[in-house]
Amino acid sequence: MITTSQILGRVATLILACSALAFAQQPQAGARPRILQPGGAPPAEPKPLGSNYRIAFAAKSGDKVIGELSTLTCSSVIRVEGPLDTADTANVSATGSLEEKEAGVLYLEYQIGFSVPFTRPANGQPAGQPVQMPGVQYRNHMSSGCLMMKPGKTYEVLKVGSVSYSVTITAEPE
Repeated sequence: MITTSQILGRVATLILACSALAFAQQPQAGARPRILQPGGAPPAEPKPLGSNYRIAFAAKSGDKVIGELSTLTCSSVIRVEGPLDTADTANVSATGSLEEKEAGVLYLEYQIGFSVPFTRPANGQPAGQPVQMPGVQYRNHMSSGCLMMKPGKTYEVLKVGSVSYSVTITAEPE
């Protein structure tokens, strides 16, 4: 019998292996797609860091905060996925690694993706045809790279139009 953990592990491996193809395809109307990361390399083995860190991914449009997703970890391997808030807003998915360097600097290698919902307007229908209702579709935004970070400082990792996506890492008290 396969456990839920085994299924989730297999799904995560499959997601990483198929990500380039998934980002090239358009999602189906009304379907809520998962955010997939580029690459296909297996994740590194986690190593404990010297402190606990809060890693926060946020989105803003101008001065308006759209939402935030954060995790608390002392692991060198990062994986977080979920909505930016409880409303029907963007989903974020991030994987990467975190390493402590000299003088309190953190080295973050990341792959981050955002799935942003938008409403597709109903098209005019010819007479006698069923009325087509507006539907929700998703646009995918992604970025990958690495940063040398100072704890507590916010770094903008992606900007699309007026929406900016950022990451902040702060050391948590023990």
